[in-house]
Amino acid sequence: MPNLVERSVISLGQGSCVICLPKSWLRFYGIKPGDKLEVISNGELIIRRKKRKGRTRLSISSEIDEA
Repeated sequence: MPNLVERSVISLGQGSCVICLPKSWLRFYGIKPGDKLEVISNGELIIRRKKRKGRTRLSISSEIDEA
């Protein structure tokens, strides 16, 4: 989903700013309020979803006795 859009920087309080992301991006990338994002500054800004640790897989198995 490569996309180039212009986003506005919004002042928040006295020393911070925020950038709002479109709801469609949040749904596409599975980002929810409270999730952590990594911001990399190396001549340009890169924002990416932080890898989630400790994902639990649900595994269900059952045995059927044939009697």
